[in-house]
Amino acid sequence: MGNSMQLEQYLVVSKELRQYQRKIKDSFKLYQLSHIDFEVLHYLYEGITQPSLIVNEAVLNKPQITRSLRCLEELNLIEYDLVEHDRRARVVKITNKGKRLYAQLVQSIKSINL
Repeated sequence: MGNSMQLEQYLVVSKELRQYQRKIKDSFKLYQLSHIDFEVLHYLYEGITQPSLIVNEAVLNKPQITRSLRCLEELNLIEYDLVEHDRRARVVKITNKGKRLYAQLVQSIKSINL
C-alpha cells in the first residue's frame, strides 16, 4: 500500500515539475535563450567572471558554457574584458542589458503559477 502511495506522489510531482519547466522554457524562448544561457547569466550576475568557474558552479561542461557565452555575447548580454596583469586571460562581464534581462527573467519565473 505504501509503495503505491509513493508512486502516485512521485507521478504527481513529476508532472508538475514538467509543467513548470515548460513554462520557464517558454519564458526563455521569448528572449532566444535556453535554460543553460539563463544559468550562465545567473552566475555572471552573481559576479563569477571566469568561464572555468562557471563550469564548476553550474555543473555543465565546457562546450555548453562556450556555446552559451557565444549566444549571450551575440545578444549583447555579456562582454569580455582583458585581465590587466595577464593580457592573454579574459574575464566575462554581464552588460547592463544583461542585468536588466536577468531581472526580468527572475520576475517571470517567480510569477509562474502551476
